[in-house]
Amino acid sequence: MVPLANRPFLERVLGWLRRHGIREVILALSNFPEMIRGHFGDGRAWGMNLQYLVEETPLGSGGAIKNAERLLGGETFLVLNGDILTDLNLERMIEFHHCRNAQMTISLARVEDPSAYGVVEMEADGRVRRFVEKPSPEEAPSNYINAGAWLFEPAMLAKMPPAGKPFSVEREFWPASLQEVVAMFGYAEELSLGPLGRDGGRLWRPSHYWIDIGTVERYLQAHRDLLAGRIEVEFEGIEIASEVWIGEGVRLDPGARLSPPVIIGAGARIGSAAEVCESVVGPCSVVEANAVVRESVLWEEVQIGAGAQITKSVVGARQKIAPNTVLNGAALEDYGAPPPEE
Repeated sequence: MVPLANRPFLERVLGWLRRHGIREVILALSNFPEMIRGHFGDGRAWGMNLQYLVEETPLGSGGAIKNAERLLGGETFLVLNGDILTDLNLERMIEFHHCRNAQMTISLARVEDPSAYGVVEMEADGRVRRFVEKPSPEEAPSNYINAGAWLFEPAMLAKMPPAGKPFSVEREFWPASLQEVVAMFGYAEELSLGPLGRDGGRLWRPSHYWIDIGTVERYLQAHRDLLAGRIEVEFEGIEIASEVWIGEGVRLDPGARLSPPVIIGAGARIGSAAEVCESVVGPCSVVEANAVVRESVLWEEVQIGAGAQITKSVVGARQKIAPNTVLNGAALEDYGAPPPEE
């Protein structure tokens, strides 16, 4: 439910799935499941059919999949990490999976320094040879890491531990499957294409974007990338100038300055001589006179006091920043938990 450019991140994910023809989605929930259910319902408003499974105790990445077995049916299914923003071509990945008669296919992302990740070593045809957890740069067998989108054939469910048992796909199930010589492949678009991105007579555009938004720094980076057009999304509001999007009912007081790229949510107000630069301002937020917001994200109903300076920061919903406050690299968060009773 964390907003990405003023819409819940899960809305962005569902839109991406829908564009690739995937409309049946099971959500494995734990914290605050009522928030997600209350917002998305059965999914019809987003052109999706949503079902929910709530874990009373965390089951891990593998236990969550096994828990969904009764809803998955007998078809190939896709599993996604919940905090990945990508423009991965899912149709292309599914084609790769079926052409190789794979039992499992793991999407891959190429990183400069793989030492903080689980690295995937592959054969020339993409078949996974082994996994190496957080190798030193000189010992890394490749620069490709697990990118959080996985395809499974339904037969793999029978090989998993019993339902209700927590386990990890990455650290337990995949290595064990390699020992059993299961057909497991790694998929990176640039490796699956011929010269100039051609496959047969067709020209494909490889995906060049992938980020895990699970830290404040990467969450801000994702917004910078969105505003810079490195990944395509639909912005709310009307583009009143190049790279300046304004929602309905926005009030710009005399002397207010917007330095693009900027998104101003519906009902927000930017005060006299205030400046918003390369930032996202949430719905119904207020930036008072002479305040400056740079390279930051304000969630909904935030109040920035007069003369405050906010730089490279995330300010959570309904937070109030006192006048003349200086914040640089801060994260003031409110994830929407209900307020305590009086």
